[in-house]
Amino acid sequence: MQPEGISDVNNVVRHAFVWARGTMSDLGTLDGANSYASGINARGQVVGDSDTASSGRHAFVWENGTLTDLGTLGGSNSFALAINANGTIVGLSSNATGEFHATLWKKIVSYP
Repeated sequence: MQPEGISDVNNVVRHAFVWARGTMSDLGTLDGANSYASGINARGQVVGDSDTASSGRHAFVWENGTLTDLGTLGGSNSFALAINANGTIVGLSSNATGEFHATLWKKIVSYP
């Protein structure tokens, strides 16, 4: 597997990254300041969460240079924690009343 995590962009901003074949790649954000990687699978698909332009943090999946917003259960925040070999993602998300619930995302990413 390839390492993933966060790296300082400057003294205030941090971005998720993946390290592959001797190169560190910044995964970017969902139009907010910061992002954090929390899981990776053998296919190199990375999950985590990012600040958004409006408000809150949203779970994401990154694959082949594309960062995809996984949304929420109607609230402001969601967090992707792990992804398996089939691309199934687990995490948590807030609903419209602000309560957090375990969340499962399926069939978000493509398969060769």
